[in-house]
Amino acid sequence: MEALAVVSVCGILAAATAPSVRGISEALKLEGDGQRIAMALTQGRVSAINRGHVVVASFTSSTFTVIDTQNGNEVLATGSLSPNLTLDATAPATFSPLGTVAAPVVVTLHRGADTRTVRVGLTGMVEIE
Repeated sequence: MEALAVVSVCGILAAATAPSVRGISEALKLEGDGQRIAMALTQGRVSAINRGHVVVASFTSSTFTVIDTQNGNEVLATGSLSPNLTLDATAPATFSPLGTVAAPVVVTLHRGADTRTVRVGLTGMVEIE
């Protein structure tokens, strides 16, 4: 009888905590995808400097691609967002051979009301907010 009570209490607790665990998992996907995009942008900047080439990072609502435009459009990085996430960007990030961009770029990831913002400043530095 006591074992049945313990199992019942455990079941109730598991059911109560499942939604919060799911919420944490979704928040981690948003954070992880923000980190991946920031790493791809940083890789693009470093490649532009090291190679002395123009490197462009472009975005769709669910993917990103970084290419070396002076090496036959060689793909340096590419990726897709986790399910239920979308992104929008103010423009492609075009890194000069000095690692700078002509205009700041803002990439915003969305999961419902939650957002994560990745910014590329004029100097080419990448920040996550």
